[in-house]
Amino acid sequence: MKIAIVDKIGLCYDGDTLNKQGLGGSESAVILMAKELNHIGGFNVSVINNCVDKNCQPGLYNGVMYVDIKNHDFLEKEQYDDVIVSRTAIPFIDPYYNFI
Repeated sequence: MKIAIVDKIGLCYDGDTLNKQGLGGSESAVILMAKELNHIGGFNVSVINNCVDKNCQPGLYNGVMYVDIKNHDFLEKEQYDDVIVSRTAIPFIDPYYNFI
């Protein structure tokens, strides 16, 4: 099962950020939930968020793919069985995010 977790308005982070610094509760919840879903098996998880700056990068962390929310080539090609959106409904109403 393919799951996307979308964090449109969160801080910049990747799957290793919690090992380097503290984060807000919402961002931490996304990282830990994605990691746990991958750990229990049967789930292919992608976190789609702001993950490009000097302290974090897109990539595979603990079996979870972190994709920058501005990577529209990726977003247009992928389809998911379930989508979890953190804090906002914008990805469901913004036509720019028609990958959902």
